[in-house]
Amino acid sequence: MALPNENLPPHIVPKGNFDQNLELDSSKIRSEIGYKEVVDYYDGLYEAIEWYQKNLPAKYKDSKFNYQSEDALRPLVDQALHSS
Repeated sequence: MALPNENLPPHIVPKGNFDQNLELDSSKIRSEIGYKEVVDYYDGLYEAIEWYQKNLPAKYKDSKFNYQSEDALRPLVDQALHSS
């Protein structure tokens, strides 16, 4: 599910062409060298977000982050989720 770019605040409109599918497969690294996650996916995601919030790079501090404009997208996201 994705919102159209025209519904997004300018600072979060993705740059690049995403008109192609992206498929990833980790079976080779798992079978050849026995890779496995050391933490649960959601626990790791939570920890990563928490770390990034505490360690925001200097170039992003006081920049064009506008969480209110992103929060305003919530009704559009909810509508898109419930209409699919």
